[in-house]
Amino acid sequence: MRIQEKQKALEQEVIANLCAIPKMPENMLPHTVYVEEEGEDGYGHGIPVYTMYRLEEIRTDGSCTLYNAESRERFTCRHLHEINMDWLVTVWERYLELCVEQDIWKGNAVAFLKDRTGKPEEEIISFVETSWDKCQAYTDNLKAFLGEDKDREIWIFSFPLDEFERDVPAGKIIVDYENNPATRVEKMIPLEFTANINDECFDDRNNWVRAIELPKQE
Repeated sequence: MRIQEKQKALEQEVIANLCAIPKMPENMLPHTVYVEEEGEDGYGHGIPVYTMYRLEEIRTDGSCTLYNAESRERFTCRHLHEINMDWLVTVWERYLELCVEQDIWKGNAVAFLKDRTGKPEEEIISFVETSWDKCQAYTDNLKAFLGEDKDREIWIFSFPLDEFERDVPAGKIIVDYENNPATRVEKMIPLEFTANINDECFDDRNNWVRAIELPKQE
């Protein structure tokens, strides 16, 4: 990925996090930001200039309200991507700081994961209390919660058709394999499974087969 593309991707990630804030802390806004705009030098040539604004509102679609104190103009239909990247990061870091100071980080974290995943609240609260990183972006914590921040690998599971439906959720297969001492569920790497097939050692009449991607174990 080219440097410009990396910068754009980072900008989009910061904006996505700002738009996903469930509850804005007190004294978070307005916040000083700068926007690069076109100005003129003393010879009438166009040059980039940085204009100071006050960021007054952030909406979920990325639009925002900016106020220019010098001209006393309020712009209600601007967008976060207009704001200089350094200041977007500054706003996000201020948000994280205030969440901790005002002790609302946990409630916001739970609300964010509930909205993005639909997972059971007990599972979400457990993750937030034990694994949520208060200094990281919401998007990074979401990846950790879903296991997407780890390398993945494919495992082959065989499971008896007289105990499971063909389309049983993968989670039930894994839970039975890990917690049922008498289980007939088997877990194999693809090479083991293909060897069983080639050696005619797999009972395909009485077992379903499922390929499941799991986080790679260290």
